[in-house]
Amino acid sequence: MKEKLYAFAGILTFVLVVSNTHGEDPQVLLSEDWSSGAINSSVWTSGGNVSVGMVDGDNALIGSGANTFCYSSASWSRANSLTATWRIWHAATAGQEVAMRAPFHNASDITGQGNPGRNDCAPCFDGEHIIGAGSPSLFYWQELPQPNFNTGLGRPEAAFNTAFDNAVDRASSVVIRVEMGTSGSKIEWSTGGGAFAVLQNEGAADFDTIGQAASSSVSDISPVWFGVVLDKTTTYIDDIVVETLTPVEVSGFLVD
Repeated sequence: MKEKLYAFAGILTFVLVVSNTHGEDPQVLLSEDWSSGAINSSVWTSGGNVSVGMVDGDNALIGSGANTFCYSSASWSRANSLTATWRIWHAATAGQEVAMRAPFHNASDITGQGNPGRNDCAPCFDGEHIIGAGSPSLFYWQELPQPNFNTGLGRPEAAFNTAFDNAVDRASSVVIRVEMGTSGSKIEWSTGGGAFAVLQNEGAADFDTIGQAASSSVSDISPVWFGVVLDKTTTYIDDIVVETLTPVEVSGFLVD
């Protein structure tokens, strides 16, 4: 890993530069591992039953219940291969629901939304996953804001659903990465520290619409905010990274 130091508008900002699968050096726009032990209100807008606490030997964001959310204060253009990665696991048991509604939204918080996190998907996982229900999952990939779920590009493959069922601690957590083009998006996932694979839907087609023309199912919404809506059973979020392949000057905040 290399470290570069940038100064923009008099604000000193550390930027971690790491290699990625594209062979280019991305610029990290936001990095959060909750090591401060609290939600930094200058970096995040949050509400509901959400906090930071020690989970499995390290800090994580913890959320549950109605209207629980955490959105970035900064927003970004979706161009330049804007990418978000995050780790998720849960405390649900069979029959309970888990929500995440992540990663990208076209609003800075859930104010005024009848279906928080759903009405501003741009794009994000919508719906709720029922633990132990098997396929089909009620998670649904939405590239556009929707009044209801199950109107997007499809539900994830059975292997993802099983991995999510079993993501009951940090060691078994699922890591998800979403990359956006000027239009469209691609979803990848990993467990156990393994390599990322492109997520497929129930029909074994890749969730990858990057470069497709904007349409009723392919988004070109910009700017976007990173956010999670954790309004069901207790869910944990950690290791958030938002980055872009093309360096851009930003005056937002980077949290180690």
